[in-house]
Amino acid sequence: MEPFVGEIKMFAGNFAPLGWATCDGQLLSIAENSTLFQLLGTTYGGDGKITFGLPDLRGRVPVHIGSNRPMGEAGGTETVSLTAVNLPQHGHVAQCGVSRDDAEPGWKLLGSRSRRKRGAICGRSRQHHDGRLSHRRSGRQPAA
Repeated sequence: MEPFVGEIKMFAGNFAPLGWATCDGQLLSIAENSTLFQLLGTTYGGDGKITFGLPDLRGRVPVHIGSNRPMGEAGGTETVSLTAVNLPQHGHVAQCGVSRDDAEPGWKLLGSRSRRKRGAICGRSRQHHDGRLSHRRSGRQPAA
């Protein structure tokens, strides 16, 4: 299948194949690429007399024309720092198992030995989106 003039394709190489150009904002000669200039004009740069520009897709992705954006409009950002404000409120539940340790009587909480032999409690810890921990008791305690 022959490519269309002005077609953009993904390519995993660090060079442009024969007959193609990279979408890195470079300026091309109108005299050498008149058909492509007829399609793009000066949307992506150039003076429109001698040169015209190709789109610069470094760190970007093309968006379809039906997206309510004018052709050639750049938008977005290459990096975003997420904070707790950017995330929806949610929680993470940590569960633990309760068992007797015959070598050292006591209860285990989240895989570590409890130093208290009486009254050790296993519960569910919940980590909130802001880093706080809350703990709910399960009511289980070792026998006296």
